[in-house]
Amino acid sequence: MSIRTLAGRSLAALAVATAASGFACSNGKDASSSSGAVDGGGIVDCPDDVPAACPAGAPTYAKDIGPIIQGSCAVCHAPGGRVPGQQLVTYDQVHAQRGAILSQVNACRMPPREGRALAADARKALLAWLVCGAKND
Repeated sequence: MSIRTLAGRSLAALAVATAASGFACSNGKDASSSSGAVDGGGIVDCPDDVPAACPAGAPTYAKDIGPIIQGSCAVCHAPGGRVPGQQLVTYDQVHAQRGAILSQVNACRMPPREGRALAADARKALLAWLVCGAKND
């Protein structure tokens, strides 16, 4: 499996930081598991769609990303959710976990497939926003 890089940082390094921070959804499965088909430790049907650079017309938090986070992540990562200790409710919480979010979404581990899977356009917008620096607008 090749290591994908983003802005000079390997996603493998981000994954190590993610594991060290304990960021993973506790949905009754190991954080490394997925309901996607697995081949040699990698998820076969997980696209490699992290943009190489910030696209023109980058997504904004308020207009594009906030609603994605609220609809697909905050269901579990909020007070009363399955993972209340890893909240993703405010911009500051999302920004603080941006490396872990990039790693988990890129690996198709989050959101869990049995939950609120991201539509392809939402996934692309979230990954583009992270590549663009995860700015608040």
